[in-house]
Amino acid sequence: GNLQIDEKHEEALRLLSININVLTMWKKNNFKAERLKHILQQYGVDILGLQELCINWSAFKTSHTVASLLRHGPTPIRSVASYNKREASKTTGRTQRGGTATLLNDGICSYAIDRGTDHTGLGRWSWYLLEGEHGCRTRVITAYAPCGSAGEESTVFQQHQRYIQEKGLKTNPKTVFRADL
Repeated sequence: GNLQIDEKHEEALRLLSININVLTMWKKNNFKAERLKHILQQYGVDILGLQELCINWSAFKTSHTVASLLRHGPTPIRSVASYNKREASKTTGRTQRGGTATLLNDGICSYAIDRGTDHTGLGRWSWYLLEGEHGCRTRVITAYAPCGSAGEESTVFQQHQRYIQEKGLKTNPKTVFRADL
């Protein structure tokens, strides 16, 4: 591909990954959401991976999704989001450190045959399985790994450290992340 926004070959697939560092679910006056909508349209992005959404999805209706936030007109759009379900009830409000979302935009939506999130419930990744011609499959994964922090209790590293302690494992969040992924 190239960075010329005027040209996108018909068979080209554009993927974009961004550490968004907090995305709010406001429908109005949401600068980050408006910017993402613009980028999806302007650059013809087919697949968008977002890390560190910091959304406690349990505090929202199931109809509130990243896709519903970034939808623009009749263009098909789908999303799957992950968050730390293990500690969602301990989180007060709509914010929780970490989380990911994988979004399919426009024509690529028709190739999705499955989707999912981190099997531990820690919200470390989200994914879509796409199937093309002749059964050719591609799994697109958006992941957010803990980077290490001995600081405040709400960091992603600390969330994962508590999980490891609960399970009685003799390891660390980075090693568990790599092994599980």
